[in-house]
Amino acid sequence: MNSFDVIGYLEEAGINYSYSGKNISNGWIGTSCPFCNDSSNHLGINLDSKIYSCFRCGSKGKMSKFVMEKENKSYNQIIPILNQFTKKDKSYGNIAEQQKDDKPVHELIQDISTELTECHKEYLKSRNFDPDYLESRYKLRSGKPSSLYKHRIIIPYIINRKTYTFTSRATVPGQAGAKYLHCPVEQSILAPKDILYNVDNCKDSCIVLEGCTDVFRVGAGSVSLSGVQYTRKQLLVLSKFKRIFILFDPEEQAQIQAEKLSKDLSFCSSSVEIIQIETDLDPGNYSDEDVKQLKHYLFGRNL
Repeated sequence: MNSFDVIGYLEEAGINYSYSGKNISNGWIGTSCPFCNDSSNHLGINLDSKIYSCFRCGSKGKMSKFVMEKENKSYNQIIPILNQFTKKDKSYGNIAEQQKDDKPVHELIQDISTELTECHKEYLKSRNFDPDYLESRYKLRSGKPSSLYKHRIIIPYIINRKTYTFTSRATVPGQAGAKYLHCPVEQSILAPKDILYNVDNCKDSCIVLEGCTDVFRVGAGSVSLSGVQYTRKQLLVLSKFKRIFILFDPEEQAQIQAEKLSKDLSFCSSSVEIIQIETDLDPGNYSDEDVKQLKHYLFGRNL
């Protein structure tokens, strides 16, 4: 159960949870306990061990027991759910195993960054994001003032708990340099442009987006290409999905690239569709209700 996607299951089952608040420790999330008709977040789930514990009724155990209670099903009946929400590496695993471990990348991130600053939290709030959620969910950090990444939000590329590389997002208007500044290739296990960001939070279907902030908005079931250009490695990973939905920004050039990507994927995937929304907004600026309706339309209940 160590690879069970707790957040993915809770989100798709419509179960409310929180990363912070009373009695919620770092590395845990709080939700209502199904064993004692709890109306508040008295049950905690450890995101590393996947063990839950309710400090109201004392119930504790593995996520399989939690899912059985929530779904009102036997263990044999929830096996498909456990399989569905067990993270599977689409294709990067073997590549990474042949490379050095992720310690140098992790140490580099620690060296050039700090915990997310209040300034960056305010920036995320200004874009209607929950900074505490993003910091915990995506391990966001802030570039140190003395580093090349000052005034930037550091975004690690983590797949199955392994840090492959990182990118950084400018947050100051008129800031010098590109909007996104990537980790040097020679210091990465894989270059950012060879990775589908958030790929291990997808199952049989995925929504292909341009940037990381688009993924922050759409969440589970979406990946980012780190732009509208794509590489052969990214195409290879995308070809593993049964259904692919391409949702790029509304600008003409982005839509041209969406058509190109769709054509390239049509040779290796059975179902590819370009999603065009009647709005001038980029996906990263959608409302939560827009995202909810979009994912329900594309995926139904299950991703």
